[in-house]
Amino acid sequence: FSLASVSRIKLIKNLNENCIYFLNGQPKSDVRIFEKVKKDLNIISNNWIYIDDSPIALRTGKLSGLITIMKVNKIFGEREYKQFISSIDYKVKSFKQIEKIINQVNNHNPRH
Repeated sequence: FSLASVSRIKLIKNLNENCIYFLNGQPKSDVRIFEKVKKDLNIISNNWIYIDDSPIALRTGKLSGLITIMKVNKIFGEREYKQFISSIDYKVKSFKQIEKIINQVNNHNPRH
């Protein structure tokens, strides 16, 4: 997550809070920021998930080797998803859907 509130993050019951990194205003369009996050969190595998509503940020996350989830909203929706579909692994409308994907990735199940 980048700017998600703690209350929103708590909607995902199985989320390990040690794996949350707040970007605190750092540019989500800069691959170097994602590389710094990966280093800070000691990310060495490819099953880490980046969740955002911004398709440009998700593109950067994908370029950094992360699994990407687009949380659609009133600002970023179907049109933006279609423009950046190659950078988005999953598109969701709810935090419950995100939780299912996290469980899927944690259990190494194939993506849908």
